[in-house]
Amino acid sequence: MCKNKENGLVFTVCAEERNNIMDHIRIDEHPKPIRGISCSVTNCFYHDGQTHCVAGKIAVGPSTATASRDTICATFKLREE
Repeated sequence: MCKNKENGLVFTVCAEERNNIMDHIRIDEHPKPIRGISCSVTNCFYHDGQTHCVAGKIAVGPSTATASRDTICATFKLREE
């Protein structure tokens, strides 16, 4: 398992693990909000500017997580301004 420290938080998903998770996701060409998913990560490419994710599908990992703080959205993609 890879650990990276960023902004005081420890992330337990490295690039290789993220790519393995993302291999199972197909991003729709016409984005629609995912029902039941609330997102506050406004700098994510898939954030709709309100509170919705429009990625089509998301992946959250890693499978070894034992608490919500151990998880990360592997679908996150930095929005380029």
